[in-house]
Amino acid sequence: VNNRITKLEDDGTIVGYTVRLRPDIEHNEITAWMSIAVEGNQTREVISILLGEPGIGELHDTNGRWDLLAEIRSANLADLAAVLERVRLIKGIGATETSIHLQSYK
Repeated sequence: VNNRITKLEDDGTIVGYTVRLRPDIEHNEITAWMSIAVEGNQTREVISILLGEPGIGELHDTNGRWDLLAEIRSANLADLAAVLERVRLIKGIGATETSIHLQSYK
């Protein structure tokens, strides 16, 4: 099995690995999703700033009422509040709505 896996890695068939954790395991981390409305045509500038924000783990362009969706990870509520405050102060962000992840089912 090891030789086969090594061969698949060497020929580029396997390009990486990922770990899936059980959703019921407690993580000492808060995850929240922030929906972001961008004012006018400032989306590129706002995205550029958000990509440099260390509290944002993922950033997605979306459709509908909100322009962007950011996944925020923090060690505690105080850290989460600090990230939210920094993001809300970015020029070009008109409105935000944040939901804290409570539990996963699948």
